[in-house]
Amino acid sequence: MTVAHVKDANDCGLCMAINGNNQESDQSRLQDGSGDDISIKDVARMILRHSRGIVAFVLLAMVATMAFVFLLPSKYTAESMLQVILPADKSGKIDQFMFEMKMNSHLKEMNSDFIAGAVAAEVSTGAFKVASSDLSKQVSITRPPKSNMIVLTAEFHLKDQSLSVLSAWVRQYFTSLYKNNIIESLHLTRLKLQKIQGEIAELNARAAQLKKHAERSGQVVDLERGIDETQLWRELSENAPAEKLGTLANIKVKGQEQSAEYLGLKSMLYNADQNYISADARRRFYKEAIQYLEYKLVKLEPGWSGQTPSVSSNVSQYVETMVNDFDVIEFGYPALKSSSGGSLRKVVIAFLASLAAASLCAYLREWYKTISV
Repeated sequence: MTVAHVKDANDCGLCMAINGNNQESDQSRLQDGSGDDISIKDVARMILRHSRGIVAFVLLAMVATMAFVFLLPSKYTAESMLQVILPADKSGKIDQFMFEMKMNSHLKEMNSDFIAGAVAAEVSTGAFKVASSDLSKQVSITRPPKSNMIVLTAEFHLKDQSLSVLSAWVRQYFTSLYKNNIIESLHLTRLKLQKIQGEIAELNARAAQLKKHAERSGQVVDLERGIDETQLWRELSENAPAEKLGTLANIKVKGQEQSAEYLGLKSMLYNADQNYISADARRRFYKEAIQYLEYKLVKLEPGWSGQTPSVSSNVSQYVETMVNDFDVIEFGYPALKSSSGGSLRKVVIAFLASLAAASLCAYLREWYKTISV
């Protein structure tokens, strides 16, 4: 045996003796009841005695985690955004209370089971089948703090599934808003029709009364006037005797002219007729609008087949303006959201968790040895 071999053997023996002395000192410290004064350095030394086991456990946990993460099917997240139009009064000031009510209303309606069911029925074609309850869990609808935006996210294993579900969700929501606008417009237009029909009834009654008064008053009145001409009488008085002037004074001019009362009644009757014509035109307008709105509502039903009613351009513009009045707009189009770093984050979490668990097990093992001696 060489001098170097002798020296290595002595070093190994020295290290084992030191470790043995450290372990005996740790055990004696715990047995003597002074374990409460163990320092972090002592705990670290007790854990490091099992460093090989800790490393092996962490490596196995890392391999298992990486295999699970990379063999697990990838998930793709699609994102879409909606912007709620801020309500303002006539002075241009934002009504914060009304805005919060609108935001809460939109969030509640978008999270409804009705929308989820409609989306599930639309996208469940071919091999892709999804229930509305599962769809509600995979689609998230949130509002960023202090904003007028609504963010929708959908997470599925295929890119097309995420995009199609999110696009269908936005489309079904706007379809629901469109249908609600039609129903609300129908209600308002029917109220206007009822009001104008009441006005027409009043105008008819008034016109009938005015006609009766006009018939009773008579169109003309008889008039009888003397000759009132100063120049003529002056000339006659110079050339004619007094007895003849008296005879001329008894001459009366008779005639007829239209009654002022009758003319007033006719003017009032004319105004009533004009108001009736205007009211009747509005009545026919609202009737066409109701017919067109009912057609639009029935057209939304699945399997509908029918003819488009013939309406005027004014009615069509009126209806389209009412039913397409939305206080929320789509901000861009649904797009895939980058999810890089998700796998790495899971691996890091698994590494830290396995290291902590292995270290705890090593410390507990050393502590169990001390209490079992």
